[in-house]
Amino acid sequence: MKNKIFMGMLLGVIAINGVMSANAVRRTSGNNVTRMSSQKTRYIGVNKARSIALSRVPGANSSHVRNLHFDYEDGRPVYEGKIYFKGLEYEFDIDAVTGRVVSWDVDRD
Repeated sequence: MKNKIFMGMLLGVIAINGVMSANAVRRTSGNNVTRMSSQKTRYIGVNKARSIALSRVPGANSSHVRNLHFDYEDGRPVYEGKIYFKGLEYEFDIDAVTGRVVSWDVDRD
């Protein structure tokens, strides 16, 4: 009887581990699949990303930032957003880990 209970508990632990492992797969754009590391990645955070973007547009402030959100570009975690200031639209991607500006586009609003 004790062996049956032990085996049931063991199978339950194995099943839970399988579900957790399956959740460690993250789908990105297209058919690409990236495996998540067992270590937690430290992201710079949305406030730091906003600050980095604003530092490139003298005179702009937080009220000019729109649609700033976390996303994946080509499997890379980024913060992407837009700044509207003085008739211009600045569109950007900032690496969510390093804070490096990955892309920066400026167009007339």
